[in-house]
Amino acid sequence: MCGELKYDFQIDLSDTHSAHGKVLRLVGWGKKVLEVGCATGYLTRALKERFWCTVDAVEIDPEAAARARPFCAQLLVGDVEELPLEVYFAPESYDVILLADVLEHLREPWMVLRRLRPLLREKGYVVASIPNIAHAAVILELFEGRFRYRPRGLLDETHLRFFTREGVEELFAGNGYLITYWDRVALPPALTEFGTDLSRFPEEVIRFLYKKNRDADTYQFIVKAVRAE
Repeated sequence: MCGELKYDFQIDLSDTHSAHGKVLRLVGWGKKVLEVGCATGYLTRALKERFWCTVDAVEIDPEAAARARPFCAQLLVGDVEELPLEVYFAPESYDVILLADVLEHLREPWMVLRRLRPLLREKGYVVASIPNIAHAAVILELFEGRFRYRPRGLLDETHLRFFTREGVEELFAGNGYLITYWDRVALPPALTEFGTDLSRFPEEVIRFLYKKNRDADTYQFIVKAVRAE
């Protein structure tokens, strides 16, 4: 079963366009990190071994957590939405809190962000990657009357929340954070899990979509956010 875990990836740091590489570099070197949703520890391991970070983590899946444990200074197994974080993690003890493709899986991501905020040091920050529901591939699926969940990707069957750029901004601003840096992972519709063939649609539809939606090719948002004063 371990070999079949859903969220287990190989990381290629030479790929400067990947979400994994972008979030790792945004975390930085030699930081004390709290990684929420570490899965099998594929990012945790890179942070420890290649970025010389000390990583504490939270993971809901016990089987995945067992793989991640060797790379964690402290690993808490449980649901981040239910755990008393203030009991396990000291206030102002982290340089970085990492939420890599996590917020969209939560029932109340705003509540989690509020509860994590006191754990950041004065100059600490959150690094998050979040899928973009306004990608052209999704919009064109809707255009044809479809909204089908998939095992992975923008319509991952375990996603509970969906975000556009504006939604990401509101999520952080409304819960005590200021986004200081934006990046994105760009992926044209044909290269997504949808395999969208743009030639099937009228040219004027595609032109209008890309004119009105600056994130039509944005697959994921990458943000860095500090505590708002």
